[in-house]
Amino acid sequence: MEKKNFLMLLSLTASNAAVGKAVIGRLKEKVDPAASPLWIDSRGVGVFITTDLPVYRIWYEAFPDNIAREDQMTMKNVVLVQIGPDWYAGDNQTTYGAWLNSRFPKN
Repeated sequence: MEKKNFLMLLSLTASNAAVGKAVIGRLKEKVDPAASPLWIDSRGVGVFITTDLPVYRIWYEAFPDNIAREDQMTMKNVVLVQIGPDWYAGDNQTTYGAWLNSRFPKN
């Protein structure tokens, strides 16, 4: 199966940093050993992932049903998108669009 590239954006604060760290640990263990935060800023973390798993399986491995409900609820702002050779994030009318455009401006 062909490997694909994904970007997971996690909105993190001091109150949910431990949950974010656990998510990244599960990604490294279950999805992509090379997955690690490529940047961290005041609003969160961006993690690139390369895998042949479908997106729903990546999500399940990052947030399995057996983690505490309160831990699942603390991670309200998570986006997982497949990154290909071409992308467009709109005109900043969405949080993730603004986030992508602020880090990967269009030419």
